[in-house]
Amino acid sequence: MSEYILKDFPGKDELLKWHAASGTSKVPEVNAHMHSPYSFSAFENMNQMFQLAVRDHLKVIGINDFYVTDGYGPFYMHSLQHRIFPLFNIEFIGLLKEEQERDIRVNDPNNPGRTYFCGKGLRYPFETTEMVRCRLSNLKHETQLHVKEMIDRVNDLLSGIESGLFLKYSEIKRKYARDLVRERHVARAVRELLFDRFD
Repeated sequence: MSEYILKDFPGKDELLKWHAASGTSKVPEVNAHMHSPYSFSAFENMNQMFQLAVRDHLKVIGINDFYVTDGYGPFYMHSLQHRIFPLFNIEFIGLLKEEQERDIRVNDPNNPGRTYFCGKGLRYPFETTEMVRCRLSNLKHETQLHVKEMIDRVNDLLSGIESGLFLKYSEIKRKYARDLVRERHVARAVRELLFDRFD
């Protein structure tokens, strides 16, 4: 196992003492939930995330991608360059069928039964067992099958209105995603396709 980056970091008591001695009572600005381009993001690249964090005087930011930790390395390198404290997080989406059938909203106000589960403050470097790596890989694979089904349904709708438009998974991945295509990439592809074709 690699050495954890915070292994020599001061403990809570020492940090609180340091903060008290600094003469400021201001709580640092934090955004602990930022999706990077490694899952889906409003940011074009990792550097833009950090440039905006610096602009907004953030002292701590957390990468919070769906299903993957692929962006942890670049995220950490940018945190060192920009002197912003990094948090390493991950997010999963689940569906509770019974809650869905009973129209119960968990933590998505628009989708009954859908629930978002976040792991916060993971170790970096991130390492896990072979079994967990296999499960994460299978989860990624299943999400991509789901996205391909979405694309098929969108193509059925586009065909039904005789738009002459057609989406391809490989093209969406090439233009908008890294390794993980999300439904928001599909929505962006539809929007841009329509804007390119029609006034």
